[in-house]
Amino acid sequence: MTELHDLSALDLAAALRTGEVGAVEVLEHTLERAHALGPTVGAFVHLDEEGARARALEADEALAAHRRAHGEEHAEELPPLLGVP
Repeated sequence: MTELHDLSALDLAAALRTGEVGAVEVLEHTLERAHALGPTVGAFVHLDEEGARARALEADEALAAHRRAHGEEHAEELPPLLGVP
């Protein structure tokens, strides 16, 4: 798989829907990149890591429940960027 940070938001959303990656995994990768590049780029004033982790867990639960109920069908019923940080 391509590095997570190289994927577009739509590609990440597709990978999350199929279960190829989890929202927590994507978030942790994103936070690692933010910490590594933050001092150089200066893009973040504040990172709500605790809140982001809680939302990622909720997204993983919602995505898993949807996959159990529908498989990969009816993905349009989910918010389009569910689980994408």
